[in-house]
Amino acid sequence: MADNYLHQSTDAIAYLTVYMYRSNMDSIPNYPLPTGYSLQLYKDDVNDKQQWADITMAAGEFRSLEEGLHKFEEYFSKTKDKIPLTQRVHFLVNSDGKYIGTATAGIDEAHVEDYGSLDWISILPEYQGKKLAKPMVCAVLHKVAKYSNKCYLSSQTTSWRAINMYADLGFLPFIKTDGCKKAWQLLNKLCRRKFIDETEAIQSIKGKTVLITGGNTGIGYETAMELLQRGARVVLACRNVNKGYDAMNKLVAKTGSNQESIRVMECDLCSLDSVRAFAKMYNEEENRLDILICNAGLGWSPSVLTKDGFNAVMQANYLGHFLLTNLLIDKLKKCRPSRIINVSSELHKAVKSIDWSDALTQIHTSRWMGAYPLSKLFQILSTLKLKGDLPNTEGINIFALTPGWVSTSIQDPVEYGLGIFGLIFYYPLLYCLKFAFAKTAKTGAQTVIYCAVESKLEQSQDLYFENCAAAKVSSLAIDEVSIDRLWKVSCEAVGL
Repeated sequence: MADNYLHQSTDAIAYLTVYMYRSNMDSIPNYPLPTGYSLQLYKDDVNDKQQWADITMAAGEFRSLEEGLHKFEEYFSKTKDKIPLTQRVHFLVNSDGKYIGTATAGIDEAHVEDYGSLDWISILPEYQGKKLAKPMVCAVLHKVAKYSNKCYLSSQTTSWRAINMYADLGFLPFIKTDGCKKAWQLLNKLCRRKFIDETEAIQSIKGKTVLITGGNTGIGYETAMELLQRGARVVLACRNVNKGYDAMNKLVAKTGSNQESIRVMECDLCSLDSVRAFAKMYNEEENRLDILICNAGLGWSPSVLTKDGFNAVMQANYLGHFLLTNLLIDKLKKCRPSRIINVSSELHKAVKSIDWSDALTQIHTSRWMGAYPLSKLFQILSTLKLKGDLPNTEGINIFALTPGWVSTSIQDPVEYGLGIFGLIFYYPLLYCLKFAFAKTAKTGAQTVIYCAVESKLEQSQDLYFENCAAAKVSSLAIDEVSIDRLWKVSCEAVGL
């Protein structure tokens, strides 16, 4: 059932049907509707049937009201859904009581593997572009989640803006035929992102061990779930082991993995002693390390020093991972071909110069984002050093990436020291921006997963990835003088 609220003219774009799916119904966001709009459920009467037909016809689905009414009766009478239409069909209503949009939760008993569906999504053309689609779609997704563990939808290439939104909400391409591949190749260009080709991306990594820092939440958690489903053994390196064990229990329940497939170990990146203790235990007790994913980190916060004397954001995001990688490099060499993945950010491009006098401390920084952009730049600089200059690293593929702006706890003002200012001013603004523009953790994890499993990257010389494709970094990120100087400064800082 096609979505039409962002339909494009077929004069310029080929009309090709596509399918998407969401493999779990966790972490569905709640987007608030703009003031003056509300959602209400279908009433089993002639008026609501006609409203449904009017909206879908105006959005381009049908040529006449009669055709729309016929389709309503045909479609909704033949489906064997677990719950009635009065609980599944949603209408978007403006302040005057006018019906301006509709979307339906499909929970059909005939669907295999407990798939629900997202159906008949339409908004009147004059109300498109008013930030109404995401709130309506997410409300319906929450309804599907009550009855189904997974969700699918059908769309078309002419609705590429809608497809971009679905991808941001955690939906992935479902590739069934060569025609599907052709459609997704077109969407790569229209959406300016690379959708993972299911036939290529679902690659087993059975027998491999993956270490993920910060694997108990957000991008790290979603990455762990996917890699477990592909057969990997996953080690979660967590600052808070209790949260790590909670995540482990959820992963076991959701993936069907056994307890031996997941291990939780304590590692506080803001303590170099903790990093050393973790690495020592890992090297002594674990036989393999095939993929190291440096994912954990802190967001924007005031300049706070760790007990080691470094800026907390800088140490959590960069310096702790720098030490960890160097202490585990021999284990990675023994398991070649292996991979190191540094989760960086597009915000590295905000740094235009480096003040080496306080690069790792920045206690007096005046930058509004603090040390965060610089820490992400340093991740890329060190990636280049590892990739190009260090001896005996052949067979270790090393990548940096940006997951995009993802709605996770990394921006939490309470946890990271923004205090009363953050609660009153920063957090409300960030909350609104995240709901409007941020990706889900599942969507943000896709590039991490791609860099971890894609076999085509085995011989790749690419450094940096975005949306599962090679991307450009800033000129400062490839400056050889900065690369060498950072390596020297970092080695001195951690005692290597």
